[in-house]
Amino acid sequence: MKKLLALLLCLVMVLGLGTTAFAADAKSNDIVILHTDDVHCGVTDGMGYAGVAAYKAEMLKTHNYVALVDCGDAIQGGTVGTLSGGSYLVDIMNEVGYDFATFGNHEYDYKIPQLVKLSKQAKFEYLACNFKYLGTGTTELNYKPYEIVDYGGTKVAYVGISTPETFAKSTPAYFQDENGNYIYSFCEDDDGSALYKTVQETVDAARKAGAKYVVALAHLGNEGITEKWTSKAVIANTTGIDAVLDGHDHETISTKVSNKEGKEVVLAEAGQEGGRLATLGKLTIAADGTITSELISAKDYTAKDETVAAYVNNIIASFQDSVSKVVAKSTVS
Repeated sequence: MKKLLALLLCLVMVLGLGTTAFAADAKSNDIVILHTDDVHCGVTDGMGYAGVAAYKAEMLKTHNYVALVDCGDAIQGGTVGTLSGGSYLVDIMNEVGYDFATFGNHEYDYKIPQLVKLSKQAKFEYLACNFKYLGTGTTELNYKPYEIVDYGGTKVAYVGISTPETFAKSTPAYFQDENGNYIYSFCEDDDGSALYKTVQETVDAARKAGAKYVVALAHLGNEGITEKWTSKAVIANTTGIDAVLDGHDHETISTKVSNKEGKEVVLAEAGQEGGRLATLGKLTIAADGTITSELISAKDYTAKDETVAAYVNNIIASFQDSVSKVVAKSTVS
């Protein structure tokens, strides 16, 4: 009898291990890349950062490989950004679990020294292939042109691209030395070729380093944007990019654009149709190589990550206390 019980116990254990292994294997190996852009301090707008965190957590339950990226203009546009010089926003993005971000033109609104601090504070990596320091020595700004992530043997390169419109849409003096000479460049020129060349060189370098797929995190836009610097122009004048996740013009889009060789490139932007964080972008690279884009509406997805929600609310409460403090009273009427 004891031998029979021991045999049954072993059988149960083996079956249990098999079930556990099957459950682990049941998760998809598709690569999911969630993307936001132009949040402009709208930390609780739309689905809010708590909703973004909840959706990411939901994807991680069913997928082995999930990334979260931002395509610029996250840290400016509201009191929470102004009072902290963008610091609160970086803290929140750290809490949500961002992996990469690119610089939008408004990331520079707090001046370069502050952006240096923010880039060091970020637990995610800032990427920008066309933002160049022209001064002597080196810049302390912490960023890379691209980064490669290995998802179970499939390497995906993320390439950052910032708009050359930044000089005009931020403050030109922030990019100059004391003599008024520009010490930074966004690869701006008369016909866009400098930008295309830099992007192409970066994509080629990423491919040479082993990337199977290249995803651009761009703050370029298309509507109302200088034509030569639009994301569509960059796609049309380059090869090797599989998808462009965009920002800057606040448009909400999911489409395909032909590159220099006539191959289709996915172009997607969460944008602000319906407001900030009204939409979360979702790019999927399937195991068979198919790349698809989807837009998740805040109207359809209402779940919240309670930990992130509490974190955001604590920050809001802290700066609201600061704003409401009485500095001085006057008897003059």
